[in-house]
Amino acid sequence: MGQVNSQHKFADVEFVNYLTAHRYHPRSSKHGDFICEKLVSDLAYRCPLFKKHTEEHSICYKLNYTVNPSSPLKWTIDLVVGPCGDKSQLETNNILPPRGTPKEIWLAVDAKSIMTEHGKARRNRVRDIDALHNNLHAVNQKTVVGGLLVINISPTFYSPLRTDGITEHHNVERLVAESIQMFETVPRADSPTGGKGLDAMGVIIVDYSNQEGAICTIHTREPAPAIGSKVHYLTFIDDLCHAYTSRFS
Repeated sequence: MGQVNSQHKFADVEFVNYLTAHRYHPRSSKHGDFICEKLVSDLAYRCPLFKKHTEEHSICYKLNYTVNPSSPLKWTIDLVVGPCGDKSQLETNNILPPRGTPKEIWLAVDAKSIMTEHGKARRNRVRDIDALHNNLHAVNQKTVVGGLLVINISPTFYSPLRTDGITEHHNVERLVAESIQMFETVPRADSPTGGKGLDAMGVIIVDYSNQEGAICTIHTREPAPAIGSKVHYLTFIDDLCHAYTSRFS
């Protein structure tokens, strides 16, 4: 895998800086789009085959990709990557794959967050991720499927949707620890070459109250995943890379 000691900033670092500057709104997709684009950058930096395909302009990526758009059962995937269709319409810069609609899904990631109301939100997120890998692998077992989750460990949180302002999170460290355990147990893929289950799961813990002027930071102490953990962000990127390389080299 690629090196980690350089000027490259990984998505977890970039994301907390983004929230500090722009704050969080539960009805906006902008923060999700931001972290997905940074995830693509991390793969292009750290995964040799993904970097090769990026430089060859043989893959493109799309945010908020709609599956079965004409059906009442349509649903959206936060990020998809795959071989491009009409390359003449693509803008390329060799740092990221070009944006475009892939003609086939080689890699798909749902990037979600649990910023408040942890108990209810985490159950919904587990269902979302289970549905993602089940549905995609039913169509193509080679598709690399990942789930990325940002969990907030701040004891307080301001939600613009609540009329009563600040929410207090009691026993938040326990809630976060339980949530991490839930996502560690999401079924994993049968083999590197494809099959049922999730190919990669990443968890980023942030500390952010979302109040005016508040600074968002990465929480690295317990219960946050340690380096080498199966859900640490770098492990997540490496797992995506390993599966991608096994299936599309």
